Amino acid sequence: KIKMQKILLFALCWAVLITALPQINNMWGANPTNPYATSWFSQYYPQQWLGSTFQNAIQQMIPQGLVQTFAKSSLPSAQFDLALEQDKPNTLGYKVMNEYPHDRNAFTQGLFIQNNTLYESTGLYGQSTIRKVDIPTGRVTQMSKFSDSIFSEGITSHANDGKIYGLSWHERLVFRINPTTFRVEKEFQLPNDAREGWGITSDGKYLIMSDSSQNLFFIDPSDESFKIHHKIVVYDPLQKSEVPYVNELEYINGKIYGNVYGLDHIAIINPENGIIENWIDCRGLWKGGYRVNAQVLNGIAYDSEHKKIYVTGKNWPTLYEIEVVRP
Repeated sequence: KIKMQKILLFALCWAVLITALPQINNMWGANPTNPYATSWFSQYYPQQWLGSTFQNAIQQMIPQGLVQTFAKSSLPSAQFDLALEQDKPNTLGYKVMNEYPHDRNAFTQGLFIQNNTLYESTGLYGQSTIRKVDIPTGRVTQMSKFSDSIFSEGITSHANDGKIYGLSWHERLVFRINPTTFRVEKEFQLPNDAREGWGITSDGKYLIMSDSSQNLFFIDPSDESFKIHHKIVVYDPLQKSEVPYVNELEYINGKIYGNVYGLDHIAIINPENGIIENWIDCRGLWKGGYRVNAQVLNGIAYDSEHKKIYVTGKNWPTLYEIEVVRP
């Protein structure tokens, strides 16, 4: 009898929690009419967090409608995918050209390629690093660890001064890094208009960075004040929506390629006006089943010498060389 009471109490608690999740999601910023608008809860606790076996057990104990409500509220990409079905001409696909091993303990935040070497930044407090990686083997050939108080974000190489620039998340710091020694040569504070440090790339003149909002900021690092020169708003004209959460960035042939946090799609953005000209549908790259610990697609690197694009994700075991194709 006592055991049955415990089971019923457990089921009741889960029913209350899942009933409340949509309200929590909305309270923290989700907007069910905007396929790009997610919330803090959606980002860090997607449906896959439950796990397949545990989720099935829960479904047996509480009304199916509540489970469906939870799934819809915490997975904005479902709406996004439906919208893409109506937008085939604007959606590109991919072809996997090669697969290479990738450190599955690497919480990938930034990628770029220089001199046939992959540079990668990894995040999490106490685990943030910058590293050089041998692409064919996935072997880390050089690594430097950030202070435990730093949550590292994106990195890029800037052609004008030959330096690496890296961001930190809540600390809102920018690091100018020596590309040979990985020594931090100078720290800057992000401008007040930037919420946080997220993704960063370079067009050769400006550093281009994201901050979790719909904005991309252009900064001239030769100005030691590190002020914003100008900004653009990322916008999808076909879905008539601004697009926040643009994360890891890469500048490729005059366009900005950006991961959107939580989605298996890469946005191709016009740097002049912020318009998303195409999406690359990368669904199917991840073959690991349920994802845990924010294992999202995140990481784009372009080898300009050999015209190759590489992508990976946080804690993914594989680095993919892909060719962008029309379906």
